[in-house]
Amino acid sequence: MRQLFGRPVFSAGEVEYVWEDVLLASVLRGDWRDLEQLVREELACARFLRESGDEPPRDAVDEAAAEFRYDRNLVSAAETYAWLGRWGLEAGEWMAWIRRALARKRAASRRAQALAECAPSADECAAALPVTLVCAGLASRFLQAAAERAAALRAVGTPDESSVHAMLAHVPADLAERGFGELSASRLAERARVAARLEVAIERFRERALTPKTLHHEVDGRHLDWIRVDYSSASFPTEGMAREAVLCVRDDGLELGDVAAEAGTQVVRARRWLEEVDRELRERLLAGRAGDLLGPVRENGGFLVHRIEAKRLPSLDDLDVRRRAEDSALRHALAAAVNDSVRWEVAP
Repeated sequence: MRQLFGRPVFSAGEVEYVWEDVLLASVLRGDWRDLEQLVREELACARFLRESGDEPPRDAVDEAAAEFRYDRNLVSAAETYAWLGRWGLEAGEWMAWIRRALARKRAASRRAQALAECAPSADECAAALPVTLVCAGLASRFLQAAAERAAALRAVGTPDESSVHAMLAHVPADLAERGFGELSASRLAERARVAARLEVAIERFRERALTPKTLHHEVDGRHLDWIRVDYSSASFPTEGMAREAVLCVRDDGLELGDVAAEAGTQVVRARRWLEEVDRELRERLLAGRAGDLLGPVRENGGFLVHRIEAKRLPSLDDLDVRRRAEDSALRHALAAAVNDSVRWEVAP
């Protein structure tokens, strides 16, 4: 982690923040623990596949590397080397991570076995962690989260020391062995306090931002998207069979499940928000009422028949809708605060 420590990342108002603040804030949120688990899984799966002779083939590795570059608009080799250099990484470290990440994906159903049989050492994890942090996109995610908290802190003011002290109690005692060994004890304590203030600030900002008026505004603005629909679906191989199923249910009063079973297929039940449904089905569900049959609809080589079971309009009395409204309102408020007060030293 030596290549990151001490480097400024952004400022909020007159306060400058460094990578230590970003990473220690992720520790307090619990995100660092998820990163450590990811690194263990990558290393274990890579060794597991290597020992079992099932490593990803060269063309798959090359394809994954090309996809990585495409996602980051790194067109040329020079651009790729420059990007790696900004993070203090070598090309060999990057390609080793590509192979580890691909191995983890390839061994998805065998990760528990890989961890049991090929668990990496603490030193191996410490060496691989900075590369995974950057290449898996977690550094950018942690950076954005810290910037939001810094903007929140500037908006709400310095939190009381008792809250900061309580947050500091969540700092693990073994940080030096978990990637922060390059920092002196005094530096670690200093920046941990900064990170604690950031994490306390986000809660105060949340309380201030999520007013009843704001939440009602969010629901009004997403009224159609947040309609929740329960529906049943059955897929038939031909359009004729699907139309016959519709007639059996609509005119003969049979259950869709019985008709589907007779045709050798099954009914799948779903509960979806309209914003999660593709456009064609969304429009049909929006126009329909409970009990209506929709279809046949061509999809994946077959023909679907849907039956609307229930529709529910969004309301803050619904805890799921309230959570969505709170998340959406907080995202908007934080985005505005970051835009107003954060000046970036590195790209998020």
